[in-house]
Parts: sequence; C-alpha cells; structure tokens
Amino acid sequence: MLKVSVIKDHTGSPVGVVLPFEIFRQLAEHAESALSDEDLAALVLATHDPNEETWPAALVNRLLDGENPLHVYRTYRGLSQKSLAEKAGCTANYISQLETGRRVMSPIMASSLANILGIDADDLTNSVLS
Repeated sequence: MLKVSVIKDHTGSPVGVVLPFEIFRQLAEHAESALSDEDLAALVLATHDPNEETWPAALVNRLLDGENPLHVYRTYRGLSQKSLAEKAGCTANYISQLETGRRVMSPIMASSLANILGIDADDLTNSVLS
C-alpha cells in the first residue's frame, strides 16, 4: 500500500504531498518529457542534496567494474599510498596489501581511512553491487 501524506495550508487546502522517494523518482522520470527545461532544472535541484558530494561517472564505473574501493578513492583524492599511510598512521605496504586484497580491513582502519578520504566507512567495505 502506498503511503502518501497531504500537506494542507491554514485553510485546509492541499499545498503539497509527501510520498516515498522511490515513487517520487519514478514519477519524475515519467514527467521529464512533459516538463519545460526550467521545470526540469528545478526538479533536478529539488532532488539533489547540496551537502552531498557527487562522483564522476569514471569513478563510479571503476567501482562497478569491481576495482578496489580504497584504491579508487585514494587515487581520486590524489593521494599516494605513502601519503595516505602517513595520515592513517600505518605503512604504505599495509595500504598496498589492503588494495590488493592480501589483508582485510578492520572496522577501525576503515573508519580512519574513510575519514581521511572524506567518505563513509561503508564505501570502503561494502561492494557497490551488494
């Protein structure tokens, strides 16, 4: 069952609707062809959180292709293994082992590296496709 809430003004007239975001996305996709460029731009702005960083398609494609997330984010941020290791208080060899899968990243190290890279720890430990 679709859960929708109607927002009313002080006179009781409907002024808005709250609905699950996925339903909103589906409606927006269907409405795109009927919207003017100005309305479409407003829709895009309304669905984007300005506090959330966006990622280039090349980075996303590397993750989707199964490349190691630590390696992808580290190189995207322009850090060498040595500089990341210095910031994290470990060795470049350890970073290399994490990136090649020879070592498993602990939750504490994932949190530390994620903080340095400006991402969520889950971005380092969860597969993009899971």
